[in-house]
Amino acid sequence: LVTDRQFITDIRKYYFAAMPSLSSRFVTDKMPGNGLYLWLIRFAFPEAFVFHTKRAQQAMIWSCYRTYFETGHHYSESLVELRRYADKYEELLAGWGREMNENYRLVPYEELVKSTQLVMTRVLDTLSLPLEEVCFTTKGSSRVVNTASRTQVTEAVYDNANKNWLNYAKFLDTQIG
Repeated sequence: LVTDRQFITDIRKYYFAAMPSLSSRFVTDKMPGNGLYLWLIRFAFPEAFVFHTKRAQQAMIWSCYRTYFETGHHYSESLVELRRYADKYEELLAGWGREMNENYRLVPYEELVKSTQLVMTRVLDTLSLPLEEVCFTTKGSSRVVNTASRTQVTEAVYDNANKNWLNYAKFLDTQIG
């Protein structure tokens, strides 16, 4: 498919036509399955930057396990499957990260939470965008959020999400090794 120029052109056209007009330049999507589409992004959108915000694996597993996903994420119903999925996902992202080279950035979640302004400054510099106060506040945002994270994005950046799995560490370790 990646050598089929018509396919690539059609994907680009379809994608931009489906995007709301205000957000057609930048898209934020944090679903764990997005790594499966990096091949398509690499070839259909060679100008795209991908910022992979990587969380500690145990924190990501716990977050997915305790979240009710309406459809499409059956792996999240089992701690064993979540671990297998997380391991394979990391392998996939590492490979595409090497393939995408300068258009791929790994952003450690812990660093983003701890030093939000510094990390966001680097991200915005990469995109040649100015640093604005709106990057650090959620109040007054009119962006549409259609994910299980819809309540999270209305809150300020906080670090307890990466720590709450620790309450279940002993159980998680015995279940997923």
